[in-house]
Amino acid sequence: MSVTQILAPYSVPKPVTDIYHGVSVVDPYRWLEDHQSKQTQAWTNEQTLYTQSYFAGLPDSDLMRQRLAELFDIGSIGEVRKVADRYFFSKRNRGEEQSSIYLRESFNGEDRRLLDPESLGEGKDASVTIVDVSADGGLLAYGVRTGGQGARRVRILDVTTGATLPDELPKGALRGFSFLKNGKGFLYVTEEVGNPTQPKSVKIHQLGTELAQDKTVFYGGRSEKLRLVSGLDRESGIAMHVTIKAKPDEVFQSYYLQNLGTCGNPILALLEDTTDQYDFRIAGESLFFATNVQAPNLRILKTSLAAPDIEAAELVLEEGPQRIQSWRIFSDYLVVATVEDLASTVRIYTLDGSLVSTLTTPESGSISIIGGDTTEFFYSFESYCQPPSVYRYLFQTQSNEPFSEERLARLSFDARRSTYAAPDGTQIPITILGKPETFKRGSVPTVLTAYGAAGISLTPRYSPLASYFVEIGGHFAIANVRGGGEFGEAWHQAGIRRNRPTVHSDFIAAADYLTGKGFTHPRKLAVAGGSNSGLLMGVAMTQRPDLIRAVLCVAPFLDMLRYHRFDNTQFYLSQFGSSEDPYDFPILLDYSPYHNIKDGVSYPALLMVSGGADTRCDPMHALKYIARLQAAMSALPVEERDANPVLLDWNPLRGHFATLPLSTRIDALVHRVAFLCRQLEIEVPHA
Repeated sequence: MSVTQILAPYSVPKPVTDIYHGVSVVDPYRWLEDHQSKQTQAWTNEQTLYTQSYFAGLPDSDLMRQRLAELFDIGSIGEVRKVADRYFFSKRNRGEEQSSIYLRESFNGEDRRLLDPESLGEGKDASVTIVDVSADGGLLAYGVRTGGQGARRVRILDVTTGATLPDELPKGALRGFSFLKNGKGFLYVTEEVGNPTQPKSVKIHQLGTELAQDKTVFYGGRSEKLRLVSGLDRESGIAMHVTIKAKPDEVFQSYYLQNLGTCGNPILALLEDTTDQYDFRIAGESLFFATNVQAPNLRILKTSLAAPDIEAAELVLEEGPQRIQSWRIFSDYLVVATVEDLASTVRIYTLDGSLVSTLTTPESGSISIIGGDTTEFFYSFESYCQPPSVYRYLFQTQSNEPFSEERLARLSFDARRSTYAAPDGTQIPITILGKPETFKRGSVPTVLTAYGAAGISLTPRYSPLASYFVEIGGHFAIANVRGGGEFGEAWHQAGIRRNRPTVHSDFIAAADYLTGKGFTHPRKLAVAGGSNSGLLMGVAMTQRPDLIRAVLCVAPFLDMLRYHRFDNTQFYLSQFGSSEDPYDFPILLDYSPYHNIKDGVSYPALLMVSGGADTRCDPMHALKYIARLQAAMSALPVEERDANPVLLDWNPLRGHFATLPLSTRIDALVHRVAFLCRQLEIEVPHA
């Protein structure tokens, strides 16, 4: 039975023809690239009405909403900063729309709310984050966002009096902020919104003065294809500046050291215009760095901070079989995270590379290091069945204990891992979540996801959507396709740029495996993913519409011929390549989802999620794709179109950051689950 109440909106085609290396490519919906124009806003309003009519036609389920809210509305702790024996952290209690910033005077002390975003008087869409804390713990720099936008304003709070100082940085992409050691000023880099060619500079602001008086200590340039990142080691007074330049076929980095405590603020060029990877840390009199030079999975070395010599640096930690995912230095200890057996592993070393201990966890899961100091560090741990909880590790006793545990009744389901063969014979791991009894049932409704980009590893993480789907009798499957970092840099390289089609074939092979082995059926299979994974969803539905019943696509890339023209995506060239390159172009054209939609094909039902504040994956991808797909399916019989709706979930304040209010995010989750259940013909509990 159809639930669609009105016809899909008509999108006026206004064809623009581009010539790429002698090949003509027509773009019928170029006008939707300007999502702020009145015409596009009218179009998104029509799409919103159409989507609302679809959900209005679905039966209400208070039980579903109640359970999803229970799974989603869990307390959360953000980054923990320990300064002068004080603990600063962000926390959201159950039922609160946004996180607040808190202070503990001691580890076992009471949590005192320092800053509630509601006190800003900017509505429930405003959120706050910790940017930095002064060396004496007396000043807190916090960022203010509206909705899910990436840009932040920065304000300074006097922790003792609760007063906000007049010193404020305007809204921009903050790429460096640190209080000076004396606490009387701060170093910063910011790129103001709407001003991509403004000079990229590192400046020092003295509290109580006007921003116009700020002193520039490092100038990077003014190109929109330039990014400047800076950080300050407060103890030594030495700043590290990194310039990142996007050129037509590659991205180049330059690294500089600057001693801000020396007369004239001398600048030392460590490395210039390199494509090799470097990540530097200052510890005492040494400069540590991780690099991929002669070590694809990264190794860690050190050199003298006073007279650094990169070529003659001393090896601290040799390259291992697994790529280093992250690393931190806390006083005399080196904390290194890798992925082993598809789960996070964290090891603690001395600064000479001697192993001290390996972090113990109750089960396989995901670990994120979120702060620390000379005596301890903090980390978040989660698994498929357990929401994130925060712990501290004590270096002296080599023990850990809870900082904040999430008290949600432990979920109970199985995670069964297997492998399947990609078209080239490579064995790809896949994990299927489900109840023991559903594995005995045969074909059951299944949601499949993967990522396969940027060397990011999919390790066990808590998901309210996956948990609910399993609870009501479905399967949730995770494929560890190439392009990720699960098996080192070689696994990543196998899926980037001109190897990108390998990721797509790996993912489609996962769907074939699930259906071929009887776990599910094409009429019961949905795929879901966002960001880089959203691109994967778009490719899958255009290349194999026969294999998939429904698609949930969140904040994606979909027009791969023009993706690099928006926001800062020119820095993704090493991952995807560019249509301006004659060798990249045919590969991009062959898989670009927007360009491979064919008229008259019955594509799977689609729920596309996007928003006007996304500056990572520009909303133009979602808008153009929706328009083209609706047009391609317009000639199909009405019953078929109603059975396979093409829906846009649009929010002007939604961005790439999960900082929308709790109630808005729960509503969005309910819609996503309701869509999947409807399309996969799952009867959700009503009583």
